[in-house]
Parts: sequence; structure tokens; C-alpha cells
Amino acid sequence: MEDFEIENGVLKKYNGKARTVGIPDGVTEIGEAAFYCCNFLKSVTVSHSVAKIGDEAFAGCDSLATINIPVSVTEIGEDALAGCKSLSEFGYNGTKAQWEAVKKDEDWHKGVFTKCVCCSDGMVELPQFNIKDGVLHRYLGADPVVAVPDGVTEIGSSAFTSCDKLVSVSIPESITYIGIWAFAGCSSLVSVSIQSNLTSIGAGAVEMYGSLAAVNIPANVTGIEFGAFASCTALASIVLPATLTYIDSFAFSDCPSLKEIRFDGTIEQWKAVEKCWSWLTGAPVTAVICTDGELSL
Repeated sequence: MEDFEIENGVLKKYNGKARTVGIPDGVTEIGEAAFYCCNFLKSVTVSHSVAKIGDEAFAGCDSLATINIPVSVTEIGEDALAGCKSLSEFGYNGTKAQWEAVKKDEDWHKGVFTKCVCCSDGMVELPQFNIKDGVLHRYLGADPVVAVPDGVTEIGSSAFTSCDKLVSVSIPESITYIGIWAFAGCSSLVSVSIQSNLTSIGAGAVEMYGSLAAVNIPANVTGIEFGAFASCTALASIVLPATLTYIDSFAFSDCPSLKEIRFDGTIEQWKAVEKCWSWLTGAPVTAVICTDGELSL
């Protein structure tokens, strides 16, 4: 018990180093961030006295493979198991109907490996997307290849942030906007397929694409916002549409591998594009290739 800080039934903090942990009897709540980033932790069994698993209770436990929770749990908080990318077995000793009745924050399982909960009478699939009114607020899964569902009109701010296993994402025609920081920290991403009606890409939308090699901006995009492709360290090639009217600050800054920019319009059209002075800071590319010739940058 010396490894557990418990106050009035709330497990405030786990200070041990065990790989397998059983929550002590008498604990009624696993408090906020109680096991946060306990990377050594592999298995947890929750006692039948626990009614609530708090916000970020097991967030960042990236070695956690198994967790079993009892029917006594009635509430699971925000990001309670977020980032548990090794979690392959999630057991619940109640029925599917009882599981559905548990109050759960929509993002409680962001980034977990498993796609289902094993209940006493069968399996319940975990939602892979948090979508409301056509806006994809967060991707909740951990797949390397993801297709954004048809009908989604907007990818919200930070929707895919830090999905470090994401290799490829396909964006449907229904998308009209990609929000700020939408793909920030997706360091494994190598392919983005955008077949869409995009009109704008938000600030920082694809910042830190460590492995992104090429980008084709959709034909009807009119603006590239602040920092949209900043720090894309492997970005080597960009194709920009003739519909482009402005490029904001740091849009392609700190892209040390950027060697080619193509513009699907004429030299005169390129000159008419409003460009902030810092849009290409830190990139080695020296010219833009237009449909009727090449122009120095």
C-alpha cells in the first residue's frame, strides 16, 4: 500500500514500479493522472470498489497491454487511457448493455491499439473518430493507414496531433477545411491523399511531418495559412494550384529538404500571389516552376 497515495477513497498517485498492478480494495476513484506516463506498467486490474476512472488516469502508459475493469465503474474521464498504444486487451466484467450505460468522455481511448471492449456477453467496438456536425474533432485510433469517412466537411484543430504511427491518410471530397495543428507531430506520415473541395489549410495544419516527402495542394485552395507546413523536415516537393491568392507567414519555413516548388499557373499569376516575406524561411529551394517558365525566389 505504500506505493499508493490514497485520500478519502481517491487514488491520487501511484509511486511504485511494478509491471502488474491491482487497485486496492476501498478505492472508489482513480484520480486525475494517477498513473500518468507510468511507462513500465503492463497490466492493471481495477477493484470492484472503484466507481470512477478520472481524466488522464492512465494516459501515456505506452507499455500497458491489459486492463480489466469491473461493473462498478460508472464513469471514465477525458483521455483516461489516451496514448496507451500497446493496449491490446480491454476487459469489462459487465454486459454490453451495462458498458454502453457507463458515462464516458468521447476521447477517453485516443490512440489505444485495441478496437473493442470484451464484455461478459460479447464484444463492443470502440469508435475510431469523434465526429460532430460534420467536424472530425479527433482521430481516436492507432492505425497506420486511415481513411477519413465520407461526409466529413472539416478536420478540426489538433484532430490527428501526435498520431506518431500514422503513415498514410486519405481525405475525402467532402472536406472543405483542415484546421490548425490538425496533423502536428505525425512524425511517421509519408502520404497525404487530398481529393477534396478544400478552400483553406489552417495554421500549422501539417507541421512536423517528419517523413512527408511531397504535397499536392488541391486545385481550388485559395490560401495557405500561417505555419501550415512548417518544419516538414523531409518535404522535398510542392505543387501549388493556380487558384492560390496568398501564402501566409512561415507556411513552408524550416523545410530543409525542399528542393522543388511547382505552380500550376503562369509567371504573371505567381507574381500576383500575395506572399508574406517569411513564407519560405529556411528552405533551400531557389526557384518556382510555372507553366510558362521558371522564376527565381
